[in-house]
Amino acid sequence: IDEAFDKLRAARLRLSALESGDEGAGTGDQEAAFASALGMGEEELAASRDEAERAARRAAAIERQIDRENHTDLENRISDIREMRDEYKDLIRTMAGYEKSMPEPDEGKVRQLEERLREADKTADVREARAREEVARRNREEAAEIGRSFADAIRDVDERREERERDRAVEEALAASPEKGIAMLREILDEFMAKADRARAEFSRAMDEAMADGRVDEAEADRLAGIRDVYAGAEGMVDRYAERLRQAAAGLERANESANRNTSGSFFASALQAFGGTDFYKRTANATEQTLATARKILASVRTIAESPSSGLAFT
Repeated sequence: IDEAFDKLRAARLRLSALESGDEGAGTGDQEAAFASALGMGEEELAASRDEAERAARRAAAIERQIDRENHTDLENRISDIREMRDEYKDLIRTMAGYEKSMPEPDEGKVRQLEERLREADKTADVREARAREEVARRNREEAAEIGRSFADAIRDVDERREERERDRAVEEALAASPEKGIAMLREILDEFMAKADRARAEFSRAMDEAMADGRVDEAEADRLAGIRDVYAGAEGMVDRYAERLRQAAAGLERANESANRNTSGSFFASALQAFGGTDFYKRTANATEQTLATARKILASVRTIAESPSSGLAFT
């Protein structure tokens, strides 16, 4: 056991000497002392030395990785650029030194190597500037995305509040006068159908402009996605208030039939006539179906474009 510990202590001492850069760690008397302490032959000693050197290199690599984790991506990129620049310059200097040491140096080659040496710093500066600009651009994009997300949240809150207020006004109008409530629902429905039509027309124009060069870039895709969202929101309101209008009309008819069974719904017929005739609800349903059919065509078109390899439009 004591012999084993002696060998372990000797190995640790040797590894420490190697890591500290002691030039005598692997040669001369110190080498012999290590070999004697460890009871090794020359081959075993060489293998041990190689293993210790591999361990030292691996430990340095781990330490470098840990150091990189404590720095930003930009700092690491700049460090890599400078490290590559320095290594490249060392290689060029070696080549130039060798060429100059020749009995008859090639002066043209020497000048070329010296020019490459000067260009190395310029190239590194350009690469550093590019790296800094890329990081700055990415930061700007992230900040813009956060701003857009916050703006979207504000818009969603405002739309929900407006929707609640609109629903409250409709219910109050229906309670006070079914005819007025139905008229209000028709106005709301017309408003959202017109909004959907405008969005559809705007989408068509934006698509033509985006595809003028045969490819949809990121900014154009964002614009198309925004118009799509407006269109989808308007169509959602069309569905919502068309259904509410049908419910209100059905409720009015039931109330009329209950109070005036002998007149077979004459009151309801008069109410319908006042708001566009007895085919009003059929026309509303047809208009809604036509709008939805057009929407399906547009969305199918968007999917086709999104699936094209030349398109940058993301569609979900």
